Amino acid sequence: MVVLGASPLVATFTRATQEAERILRNGGMFQWSTVALLAFVFYVYAVEIERRRFDIVLAGLAFWLMDWFNELANSAIWHISDTAPLWAVTGDTSYLILIGLTIEISFLFLVAGVVFVKQLPPDRSLRILGVPNRLLLVFGFSCLSVGVEVLLNLIGVFHWHYWWWNKPF
Repeated sequence: MVVLGASPLVATFTRATQEAERILRNGGMFQWSTVALLAFVFYVYAVEIERRRFDIVLAGLAFWLMDWFNELANSAIWHISDTAPLWAVTGDTSYLILIGLTIEISFLFLVAGVVFVKQLPPDRSLRILGVPNRLLLVFGFSCLSVGVEVLLNLIGVFHWHYWWWNKPF
């Protein structure tokens, strides 16, 4: 509690934020399936390194690092707001790294970056439905990612608090 003058200021976190905070960096929730997921991530990158596709490796890592940037911003919003982050994650996880980032989500972004970049046509000038392929595929992959978030929200493990960052869009 922070006391300024005579009136105490107490943070009033949402229920989802409180639950996420309870499991945040709790090593007691570790699950051995995480090791198998890590092996899968290693395999995905090993295949691309073996093929000397360092552009794909770097694209995958860039996608993962962009997620980390978003997650750090989300955590900063949580600390600044004293109410809730933009998104919080609850439920069964092997490890909640940040308020909105599980180890499983981190592994997903490590692999998804590789998957997404491998879907790009070699011809950068190719148009799909009259739209430049890069723009259309980035839009499509973004919609797919938001769709996953909506499904996770519907089952009660991915939470939005603010009206302007919530469903319906």
